[in-house]
Amino acid sequence: MAKNVLIKKPNPAASKGYDEIHPITKAGNVYTSRGISLEEMTANRDGYGPTKNDGNAYSVTIVGGATALVEGLRVMVKINANSTGAATLNYNGLGAKAIKKANTSNVTNLKAGSVYTLVYNGSVFMLQGEGGEGDAVSGDIRAGKTAETDIGPVIGSLPVRTGGAVTPGASAIVKAAGIYDEQITIAAVSVPADKLLTGSTVAGTPGTMPNRGAVTITPSALAQTILLGYHNGLGVVAAVTFNPAKVLNDTTIAGTKGTVPILGTHTSSINTAWDGNNLYVRIPNGAYVNPSTTGYPEIIVSPAQARADTNIQAGNIRNGVWMYGLQGNLKPWFGGLISVNFATQAGANGITEEMFRFPAGFTYATFAGSLLFGTSNNNSYQDHSLVLQDNQGNQLLILRHVINGSYMNLTHLATGMVIDKGSRRITFYNTIYMTDFGSTGDIAADGSFTKPFNLDGPVAMIHVVVASLGGGYSTASARGAATWN
Repeated sequence: MAKNVLIKKPNPAASKGYDEIHPITKAGNVYTSRGISLEEMTANRDGYGPTKNDGNAYSVTIVGGATALVEGLRVMVKINANSTGAATLNYNGLGAKAIKKANTSNVTNLKAGSVYTLVYNGSVFMLQGEGGEGDAVSGDIRAGKTAETDIGPVIGSLPVRTGGAVTPGASAIVKAAGIYDEQITIAAVSVPADKLLTGSTVAGTPGTMPNRGAVTITPSALAQTILLGYHNGLGVVAAVTFNPAKVLNDTTIAGTKGTVPILGTHTSSINTAWDGNNLYVRIPNGAYVNPSTTGYPEIIVSPAQARADTNIQAGNIRNGVWMYGLQGNLKPWFGGLISVNFATQAGANGITEEMFRFPAGFTYATFAGSLLFGTSNNNSYQDHSLVLQDNQGNQLLILRHVINGSYMNLTHLATGMVIDKGSRRITFYNTIYMTDFGSTGDIAADGSFTKPFNLDGPVAMIHVVVASLGGGYSTASARGAATWN
């Protein structure tokens, strides 16, 4: 540890005596125990430095400054940012202390770039030489005068006005804003009370003239008398109001003619609507006051409007029957029961067997029941098929069995068939156990076909046997109902 050393030199005049030596040097060469030169301490003896801030909390670091806050400590700070509220100062990290004015109120208006002198009084920093304060602006101060405020000196702009007399008139008289150093005199108003209506007051004088006011007369079926007296010209005869759309067009009320048309004995409807239960007839607006020979006004509904129910269409009306101007084209269904069973034994070769036939002119043709096609072979040869044939000899293959030299039994069963002439589709309905009926020949699964075939003429279901040899047999049967329209 460094010690204070006193430099001495021998004094010849004194026996064993020494004189003290005081060296002369620069202040920058002399350092305190804190490592700060005497020159730095002298340059900043009052303490000066820029601040940092976190909001309204300011801090300053003074090189060579005090290490403890003592009463009378003086510091000058340059503020880095405007304050927005009560400000504090943390000197050399010794703790934040409030900054107060001489009246002990908080300092809230520190300005960035300004230098302030603060003195610690033992508890807070007191702002020195703060100058004027207040929030007055130029318009609050007499023109030509200057005042010190929080933002510095402010020169007044409030004009100085002269007083004088004011004579009331019909319009408002506005005295300009400013400072009046002279009195303002408002002239008296003389009011003749007998010429002022009762209930009115001018300049404190009430009127005495009787006032009948504004009379409103509401028209009625009888004439009305207007009372004698003073009327202010605002009296009215009430308007006669009504809705012309509710008055017949041959009637005029208070100069206004009605607009409701008077319709004739027969009026055509606008349109109709069907909700599944009721037919709604929409008629023109107007007055139906002219009866026909029946004694009533009549509405004419056209055939097309009467067919508002979409179920009324040609396809739902018997062929040749007219309904609401529409001729039906619904053809009746014909047909009957079928029961045929062809079982061809061995040796029956090159034969054809008609099972049933639909006549020419049908739109739809159906078969419902059992349509069976089967083969039993006993180590021989069987070849037979089921086809549809038109009147031109064209055939559409439905099923074919060809079995040669093996033991085998095959059976296919359909429960129905539909021929749709319009879409040219032929559909078979299979059982869940036998699903190949009608889908392995010339007819696709969706009922379509590409081979030429005439549906305008009769169509027959034919069993064609090419060969039936050996101990087997071929069979085809139809049991059910064939219908067409």
